[in-house]
Amino acid sequence: PKKTIGINQSLYVETLYPLYYNFFTKLGLEVIAPDTIETEGINKKGAAFCYPIEISHGYMQNLIKKNPDYFFLPHLESMYVENGIKSNCTCPFVQGEPYFLRTAFKELSQKEIISPVINFDNGYYASKWQFIKIGNRLGFSKGQSSGAFDFAVQKQMSFHKEIKEMGRSMLE
Repeated sequence: PKKTIGINQSLYVETLYPLYYNFFTKLGLEVIAPDTIETEGINKKGAAFCYPIEISHGYMQNLIKKNPDYFFLPHLESMYVENGIKSNCTCPFVQGEPYFLRTAFKELSQKEIISPVINFDNGYYASKWQFIKIGNRLGFSKGQSSGAFDFAVQKQMSFHKEIKEMGRSMLE
């Protein structure tokens, strides 16, 4: 059977899901995502958080119940913004998500977590090496990981293009 990797449906993951999903599936893994926000998970938060972080906790509870072989919890440092300012840091809560989820969910200490620090400040390809490292950790070669990343970036760029076209259409 295929190995599985769980990706929490929270925060920037919604925006980057085409990249993450296509990278892992191209490597041959099955991606598992939560489908229910569980109150039990929200109640595990260790402090008062904004609503999106509460949702993150609720989804993580559901994802843990699905019992994937790996959990992908990236620390997303920054995002590239075309014609934007040079430094495009993400919210501190976005950056801290992998850390506070591991604190809230003790059962994650028994699981294999892939939690790279990703910086897309200079575009997706500037972080290709990070994805090659992820692939290597999962047992894939540099070539396999590189190819999967290139494929995933193309899917992510198509997603951005489609969203822009939808926005223009709505404005018209």
